[in-house]
Formats: sequence, C-alpha cells, structure tokens
Amino acid sequence: MGAEPGTELGRRLWAVIEKDKLGKFSLRDIYQNKRRSFPMSDLTIAAAVLTKMGYVRPVGNSWATRKAGRPSSPVFEVNPLTRPQNTQNTQNSTDRCNSGILGILCTVRKILLKMITTWRSMKDGSEFYC
Repeated sequence: MGAEPGTELGRRLWAVIEKDKLGKFSLRDIYQNKRRSFPMSDLTIAAAVLTKMGYVRPVGNSWATRKAGRPSSPVFEVNPLTRPQNTQNTQNSTDRCNSGILGILCTVRKILLKMITTWRSMKDGSEFYC
C-alpha cells in the first residue's frame, strides 16, 4: 500500500492514537492495550515511521535516570499541529471535504499547510514542537 515498508503499520498506530486521543504515550502502554493487534516489533517500526513523518517525537531518555531494573519503554509526544484546532460547528461545514478519501486528503493538506506555515515563521531555529 504505502511506498515505504511500515507505512501501513504507522497508519494503524496513528488510528489508535487518534481513537484514544492520546497526547503522550509509551510503546508499552499501546502494547498492553492492543497486544492482539500489534506485536512489539511492529510498534517499534510504526513509531519510527510516525517520528520520521513528524506526527510524534520521542520524549527524553527517562531510563537514563534509573539505577536498576529494566529500561522503561520509549515515550512519545503527539505533535499538537496534527489535531484539529477549531472543532466548533463541524456539522455546518459547507466544505466538500466531508467524508471518504477526499476528506482524508483535505485534512492532510490542511495539516501540512499549517506545519509549513509554522516552519516558515520560525526564525531562531527553534524546535518544530513549540
């Protein structure tokens, strides 16, 4: 389906993130809740794809401060620009991008335009996630 191996896994993981409205998550949490759908190896690949695409980013090494025991699972933060900003009056939309593939493409276009605008407005070289 996707051009890159793992793209479909990334889509499946993103669907879980959107459905559960996660802002921050660890791979262990997703695995514990969806272990029948995702083996841990698939989760690692999917997280790498979403990170590369800018949907999520890893949050620091929490395991580096631990003294003993097993390292904790990687924690990721969801890019806030991937969420709709104005969800009011969604029923009254006159936009022809309401459903199906066209709706998905319009949503992706809006997200990309917002990300590009944000990126262009940065002058000091700060991180993309503000």
